[in-house]
Amino acid sequence: MNRIILSFCVLLTGCATTVDANYLQYLEQTSRLAASQNAAEAACLLVIAEGMKTGDIGSKAVLANQIEKCRKEPIKPQPPKNWLGL
Repeated sequence: MNRIILSFCVLLTGCATTVDANYLQYLEQTSRLAASQNAAEAACLLVIAEGMKTGDIGSKAVLANQIEKCRKEPIKPQPPKNWLGL
């Protein structure tokens, strides 16, 4: 019984310690996507802020409604699957 438990623990440890190159690439792409989305949102808000400074009352009201359109749902790429298909 102890051998079964020991071999099971070794198998689980081996699965947990292997890092797939595809997973590292996935992490890198995810961080790049997040950075570019944050930059795009910041640029959108900067344009709206500049318009608020220089616009009249009517354009300020329109720009205030556009603030929510700058915020977008983050893109979530699918993580790579391991050899078990999980």
